[in-house]
Amino acid sequence: MKALWRNRSVPVSRHLGWVALAGVVVLGTFLLQLVPYFALPAPLLTIVGCIVVWSLSTRRTAPLSQTVELVPRPYGLEVRSAGASIFELRGKDLQGASLCDGDGGSVDVTLTHRDRAHRSFVFEGLAREDVEAFRHALALPYGGFGGAMFPQGPRPGVPGLGVAFASLLMAGCNAFLAATSVAVDMPTAFMVMATMCAVAYAAFLWMLLMLTGTPRHIAPYCALSASGLRYFAGTARDVAYSLIASARVAGENVAVHLRNGQVLLLPLGTLVPAERANFARQLTSAVERGQRADLPPTVDEALTRLEREPGEPLRAWLLRVDSLAVMPSGESTYRHMGVSEQELWDALEDPDTSEDVRIALARRLGRTSPSAYARVQAMTERLHGDDNRLRMRVAMATDLAQVPERAGDLLQLVYR
Repeated sequence: MKALWRNRSVPVSRHLGWVALAGVVVLGTFLLQLVPYFALPAPLLTIVGCIVVWSLSTRRTAPLSQTVELVPRPYGLEVRSAGASIFELRGKDLQGASLCDGDGGSVDVTLTHRDRAHRSFVFEGLAREDVEAFRHALALPYGGFGGAMFPQGPRPGVPGLGVAFASLLMAGCNAFLAATSVAVDMPTAFMVMATMCAVAYAAFLWMLLMLTGTPRHIAPYCALSASGLRYFAGTARDVAYSLIASARVAGENVAVHLRNGQVLLLPLGTLVPAERANFARQLTSAVERGQRADLPPTVDEALTRLEREPGEPLRAWLLRVDSLAVMPSGESTYRHMGVSEQELWDALEDPDTSEDVRIALARRLGRTSPSAYARVQAMTERLHGDDNRLRMRVAMATDLAQVPERAGDLLQLVYR
């Protein structure tokens, strides 16, 4: 599987490079204390130099993108580029995932990782024939789960805040040293400078490194959740998907048109145009899923979702069945069934219901309580044919989390 990995993390070496450059500026202005006529302007040079570094570090650049190969593994996916492994992506580390139609008939996947929860990243251009393998590797339900998050408005560079604070500290130290060099003889001033330089420079680097490693979750953001869109306009505000009519890119903003005629402009200037277009597609897809979920399905329509698709592997089918919230309590997800429990029991015990649907209902209903399990077991004994009873028991008892991937073929043989 190949895809374009967009908005990948900036290497730590780039952040440390700005820290090192700021350190060189501060150390250089310290050494200017030894040069005649430069002792007094040194504090001003410290401030100017740190402002220049700060402006360079906050300059907006396009997020890094890279074409990668996604290789399914027993633990999830391995992301590779040029034959080398970049990182491992595990389903248990994901806080959110969303799928939508991309350009040219492909599929885009937005993922929110727990180690980078403040900004989601995107795999664009995933071939449709690879979607099932991608979902299966990460155990993703159809449509996704959780939420996606993107920064809203301008965002400072990682070391920029540290430079702003530390430059004032260093300027104060330089001013003190400049006054000392004027008040006392040069040897004494040099000793004072050497001591202050070591202490202040160490404090400067410590402050920058601490700020570099601290995630910034307080910046404004736009988030797609199961219930609606969250954005910042002074404070966090939520808009239900049922209130949204459409979304499209408008310059550096994404315009969200509400059904009452109001238009929300979400400032997403930190994203490149391709990312803003992806955000609009993800939002449109979430709105469509939410609208489908709001429509009360008939019993037959709901049960059709449980049918095993032609050629669908057994493990993939059972994973899909497990991802559907068959009970009314699942209304917080995109794919709740919306059918009463009694109607599900009626369908399970109806001999005219297809075998696949009865097996799927037995797997889900039989796990709700011990009494429900006993009721399903009693119904299983009434099935005609040993093969039907065996398939029902296998589907009910199989815990996919405890079955290794390599055992899928054996499971398929037993089920048949």
